[in-house]
This record gives sequence, structure tokens and C-alpha cells, in this order.
Amino acid sequence: MSTIIEEGGCPYRPRRRIGAGAHGEVWLAEGVDETGRGDMVALKRAHGEAGRAHLLAEARILQRVRHPNLVQLRGVEQNGSWLALEHVPGRPVHRWAIGQSLRARLELLAQVAEVLHHLHQHGVVHGDVKPDNVIVRADTNQPMLIDVGVHAGTPGYAAPEQLVGATISMSWDVYGLGALGYRLIAGTPPFPTPDPAAQVWLPVHSLPLPPSATVPRIPERLDELLLQLIARHPAARPTDLRSVAALLRQSADGEPRRPLLGMAGLRRQLRQRLISAAIEGSPQFIAIIGPPRSGRSAVINEVLAAAQRERLPIWQVDPEMALRDILTFCEAGPSALSINADHPDAQDLHRAMLATWLPGLILMPSQERLPWIHPNDQFEIPPLEPRTVRRLLSLAGLNPDHARDITRMTRGMPGLVEDHILRQSLPSDLSPLERSLLMATRLEPRPVHTLAMRVGVGEHDLLDIADPLIDRGLLIEAEGGRCLRAVPARMVAPNRSRSSATADG
Repeated sequence: MSTIIEEGGCPYRPRRRIGAGAHGEVWLAEGVDETGRGDMVALKRAHGEAGRAHLLAEARILQRVRHPNLVQLRGVEQNGSWLALEHVPGRPVHRWAIGQSLRARLELLAQVAEVLHHLHQHGVVHGDVKPDNVIVRADTNQPMLIDVGVHAGTPGYAAPEQLVGATISMSWDVYGLGALGYRLIAGTPPFPTPDPAAQVWLPVHSLPLPPSATVPRIPERLDELLLQLIARHPAARPTDLRSVAALLRQSADGEPRRPLLGMAGLRRQLRQRLISAAIEGSPQFIAIIGPPRSGRSAVINEVLAAAQRERLPIWQVDPEMALRDILTFCEAGPSALSINADHPDAQDLHRAMLATWLPGLILMPSQERLPWIHPNDQFEIPPLEPRTVRRLLSLAGLNPDHARDITRMTRGMPGLVEDHILRQSLPSDLSPLERSLLMATRLEPRPVHTLAMRVGVGEHDLLDIADPLIDRGLLIEAEGGRCLRAVPARMVAPNRSRSSATADG
């Protein structure tokens, strides 16, 4: 039970300082009289009037909100000069997570989601969810949330709207939970930079890499859930943290997302252009230059997925679509779309968007530079470096020492590198038709009739080829059996420890 102490005395003797902040200092202290002799507490001492008000506010929250994962109040002086909390022997969650299984990390993260949900049910916003504010008990591995109601936010974990001074919102905690989860899964915060100014600027003006760019083996639905939690727009984030807790527990299983590595600078630029275009209201017409199999489609699809996550309409323009229909789509509001450079109305679309200043991001794959687009708006797909190819080989369980030879042979083109790796990693006993079918479905689900034409057999014969591949777990049915897709897990090596390297590194 907590105790309110009359002004003038503190029943706890400080032993050593264990923390400090804007509002005061935190000491490990020991009880010295009948109120808590021998009881070790975390004793907060306030600095000034603002510090005392802060401690009193925290005490009021902890007096009315109780939860097994929430630190308990031991005592507070009525003028707020000090506050005593239970001492939690343990480690900050990011240190605890080292070496833990994915399932253990997700279970702990789910418990954090549940205590945040409990706070929200009582109208309380934590406001500073970060690794140092989640202590894992040494004896039970139970996470304990501390520093409730701080609302200060810490760069790296604070929501974009929090960084620019928006009104306090529960969505802050949703973002903080996602940033914490990103750190526990990927080994870095969403924007891993040591520059304090960049820690404030990037969440507002850009979007993070998918966690799978750092840890390619994580399940696809976990990758997507973490990105939803740290969506830049508050309305795009989940609102029910109890449901999020259940999803976190469920997401330990499932197929991994196909890794997209390398091209870090280009991908960073495109994420920032997306924010400028679709969220800050300026037209951005970007040409993505590279030959077939250079990775153009993969990069464009990543940007379109990010736009959709931010609740923006996306569209891949059909070659037969008329200019008027495309402009109607763009005039409806900020959007993101892809249109091929050889579309007959591509140049007119570019001219019309600039003339009317329509907000949106237009991505245009092209094999060569376009004279009617400004050079600063044209980005050539860079080849993969040998170190990235080496990493892809390691993920596939192949010999990474061949990275330089493969890079030279494929000219570092991501599609050709992936083709080479997939061919090498497929079982040796496959027939030529089985290999052709798996290669044709390596990037995305494809309709059975399309595959039949590509492989050169009838639809019934194709299904006969597919059945044993499905039985072996190399191929799966998608979209109700209308499509087939190669299992992405065959692209990665099983039972390998998670990597701490990043695609931007």
C-alpha cells in the first residue's frame, strides 16, 4: 500500500543515485522506520515547483491505477518533494532481449501492450514508452512499466506528432509500443541515427525501413504489424492495444517476408519523397531508372505499400488507362501511383500535375533517363554490393565466399542475383518443369492460367506439376486456389541467429 507522508520527513535513506532527468533525481533508497524498514525503493526527488507537480501527478495516477505490469507506489510527500516507488530488480528490456527467442520477445511486448491498454482504459497516457522505461524482473521475466504520465517523449521513440507539440494522445503510446517492438525485433530503433537533430527530423519527414530489411527472417505479419504501429499518421495506427497484444502473440508464426536488401540511399530518398508528396501536399514525379530485373518493381512496390499503410490511395496504372481517368484519381486527394514510362499519356500527366500542383507521388519505371523530367527527379537503381550479395547467400544457406563472383556475373542486378540464389537453393531432384514453375512464382502469386502459358503446358498438366511441390512445402496456393506462389521460406536458412546488420548500414 502507498503512504502519503506529511511534509517534513522522508522515511527512506538514499544509498546511491540511479538516474536523473528534467524533473529531478532517482535514488536507490532503504526504509528507515516503521513505514518500510529494510524495504528498498526507487526514490524520486523533485527539482523545483515543476518537478513537485510532476511527482504529485505521477502519484495520483499510481494511486488509482493498478496492474501487475505497472510499478507500485510506496509513498509520496504531500508537497511532492519526493516520491517512492517499488524497486524493480532487473534490466531494461532492450538488454534483456539479447539472446531471447522471438516468441519470448513478442510475449513480453504483448504484456507491455496490455498494461498500456489498461492505462488507456483509465484515461491515462504514458507518454514516454521506451526501453529504459520497461524493466524486466530478474526472477520472473515480467516487464514492469515505470515513469507513468511523463509525456516528455524521447527522440527515437516519440511519435511524430508528439515531436512537433501536438495535443496529448493515446496514439503516442501506440507509436511508442511499435518503436519499442522495432528495437526488440530489429536491434535498432526505427530511425537508427546518433544525430539528435535527425532523431527529431526523420520521424516527421520520412518513414522507417521495414524491420525485415534488418532481420529478413521475421514473419511477414509481424513485419506489417510493427510498421502499422509506427505509421506516421496517427489515424493509421491501431487503436485497440488489447487486440494488438493478441496479434503480437499470434505473429510469431508464419511465412517470412521476402527480404529486400541494399539500395539503401534510393529507398531512403523515396520514403522522404512520399511524405513530401502525399502528406505535405506537393507533386512528386519520380523516374526509377534501370533495366529489367534491376529491382525497379521491388523498390516501387515497397513505396506503394508504405503509402497504403499511411491510408493513401495507391494505383498501378493500366497501359490502356486514359489520361482523364488518371487525373480524376489524382484530383481526389493525395495518392501514390506507378505508371510506365512508355504509357502514351505519361508526359502529359507529368505536365498536368505540375501545372495544377496536384499532391501525390508518381513513380515511373524506365530503362533510360527521360529528357522531360528534371535530373534531380530521376534515380538510377544502384547495383547490389558484394557485401549485400554475401548476406543474401548466407540467408539462403549458400556459400557466401562466392559473393564477388556472383556480383560480377549478375552485374549486381537484384533480380538476377535472386534468380541465381533461388536456382542454387532449390532441391537437386526437381524436374525442369518443376524448376520453371517455382522460378515463375518466386516474386508474387500468379494465376494458374498465366503460369500454364509461361511454363508451356496446359492448366491441368500444370496442376499435376504443382501438386507434389505443394506436398513438399515448396509451393502454396493463394487467392482461393486461383494462384500459386513459391514459399518464401525456401529463400532463407532455418535456425540461424538474428542479425544485427541493417540494410542502411
